[in-house]
Amino acid sequence: MKMKHLLLVLFILFLSLSSQAQMRYYTVKGGVQYNQTLLLAEFNDYRLSFLARGYFNVRFSKVLAGELGIGYGQISGTDAALNPNKKDWTTSIIPVDVRLRIAPFTRLCYTNPYLYFGGGVLRYDVTEKHTTASPDPVSEDGFAPLVLAGLGMEIKLSQSVILDLSAGMTYTFTDNLNYYSVNKYKDAYANFGIGLTFTGEPCYTDADKDGLTKCIEEKLGTNPDNEDTDGDGLRDGKEVIITKTNPLKKDTDGDGYNDYEEVIIFKTDPNVPNSELHK
Repeated sequence: MKMKHLLLVLFILFLSLSSQAQMRYYTVKGGVQYNQTLLLAEFNDYRLSFLARGYFNVRFSKVLAGELGIGYGQISGTDAALNPNKKDWTTSIIPVDVRLRIAPFTRLCYTNPYLYFGGGVLRYDVTEKHTTASPDPVSEDGFAPLVLAGLGMEIKLSQSVILDLSAGMTYTFTDNLNYYSVNKYKDAYANFGIGLTFTGEPCYTDADKDGLTKCIEEKLGTNPDNEDTDGDGLRDGKEVIITKTNPLKKDTDGDGYNDYEEVIIFKTDPNVPNSELHK
């Protein structure tokens, strides 16, 4: 099966999932990307090319996640810089990479900026050759290590879909991608991507056992991994369902006593300022 067909199958598979997307509180998620790429090498006549990529992402914490991806693409251009007759060349690439994603802004609900870096291996195959002679020996196919880094932004589209925008750079430890090698240089490419991400965890789970599902907590802005988001001593579920207080504020009525003190100790109404407590 060709790589582009495999990526199409993965895309259809993800679209068929009925799970609900979470911006940050998930265990496993996956998706597909389309990237425009630009080779950075010896020639200066390069064309915008493409790289399709499928990936699976596993959360380690609210800030850190790991990602495994495989892609298929083509980079192309001409040898016009060194050849007045200008001949086209094309190289197919299949990168496999592992990334660490860092998303430091934990209070955002509908967007999730992140940084990433990682490494992997690249399979390349020159499928169309130009006619300019290479100064150093050059291979038309092979494998090469790679390192990469970049940044991105997740944007919540719905409960089941996240839009992923990214830009980055991949440095390869080969100088063969444009079938022209100067020993002291290595080839790299920039990429600008857009993708769709889907999570594999149901929305109705309650990981922190506070009585509220992930869907409800995401709508409220509370933390699905913390049973007491505001730290007032009352579980989020109790505040929402029983006391009707704000699970994001320790002192809902602003009278100087937190919700726990009013509900458990003083037995007063935490939603109405109680002046008697100040006497």
